[in-house]
Amino acid sequence: MAVIFILPYVIVSLGSPQVKESYGRMRASENFISVKTEEGIREISFEDYVCGVAAQEMEKEWPLEAVKAQVVVVRTNLKKYSQDHPGSLLAEEYLTLEEMENQGILEKMVQAAEETNGETLTVQGALVQAPYHALSSGRTRSGQEAGLGREYGWLTAVESRQDAESEKYLFVGMAEPETVQACITAEYPGAFDKGKKQIEILERDESGYVTKVRAGSQEMTGEKFRSLLGLASSCFYIEKTGELLRITTKGLGHGLGLSLYGARRMAETGADYREILSYYFKNCIIS
Repeated sequence: MAVIFILPYVIVSLGSPQVKESYGRMRASENFISVKTEEGIREISFEDYVCGVAAQEMEKEWPLEAVKAQVVVVRTNLKKYSQDHPGSLLAEEYLTLEEMENQGILEKMVQAAEETNGETLTVQGALVQAPYHALSSGRTRSGQEAGLGREYGWLTAVESRQDAESEKYLFVGMAEPETVQACITAEYPGAFDKGKKQIEILERDESGYVTKVRAGSQEMTGEKFRSLLGLASSCFYIEKTGELLRITTKGLGHGLGLSLYGARRMAETGADYREILSYYFKNCIIS
């Protein structure tokens, strides 16, 4: 009996007309798309989806202009992905209407979508993949120097000194060398088999991020090393202290493109979203 009563509800709840009606309460757009979720495929307004994806990084106290900047970046990336992968479903995690409403950011997200009115970032008329991160080392990264010239050759480094004021800016941790080695050998077996136990930073970019590091006999990018050890950023410093390694990181994230903390601080001092985006994406046009 339970199955008999529940099944029609499930069918109605997951069917596109009901989903469409629910998301249609948003004023931003009537352009519905299909997206892939853990629960299956859903039909949702594209602008609602933009709001939901952008909202994952937002907090209630964020200024509207910073929210607008993030909405434009997310909209750009979603449109760029759809353009580059025709026929593929978007599958970014996003907050639902209810989740945004519970966090007290629903109206702000809708307003940001409406007031940016479908705007995106382009270089020479083409959509870009616009990266963003929580906060930088105090300066964002150049795409060329990060070794990402093919994808982000247009991306220049800019000062973002206000990031150093964040409580999440600096992290200092201690680790046993054996623990660090185990993290690396899980990916690169034999890296320390030749008697080389040292970890040496070989190259940094102009913003202080490590671009090349050697662990034992294995060379890798700073981002790869960061991933293996779960570091906050690839702007890191390692020194031996007694029997332990002291690892210091600056910033949070990969350091490319828009610093969300920097955008927030710029908005708090009176900058609008266009000024924010033009500062962090100097070679882009907002269109």
